[in-house]
Amino acid sequence: MRRKIEWYQEVLALEPGSRIFFPLAKLFVEQGQLEDAVKTLRLGLDRHPDCLEARLLLIQLLVR
Repeated sequence: MRRKIEWYQEVLALEPGSRIFFPLAKLFVEQGQLEDAVKTLRLGLDRHPDCLEARLLLIQLLVR
């Protein structure tokens, strides 16, 4: 799982406007890395405010 996260992070570093931020955030949640998930979602939503699934996941994490 760690290698998958690293791959997603590499893609985001190369293409910061990518929508791959959402699957990366979900992987962080699965790994219990909630702070990383929140950070990833906030950065992604700055570029893609219309991504409803990401917004809902962020709300769920902040409520926790």
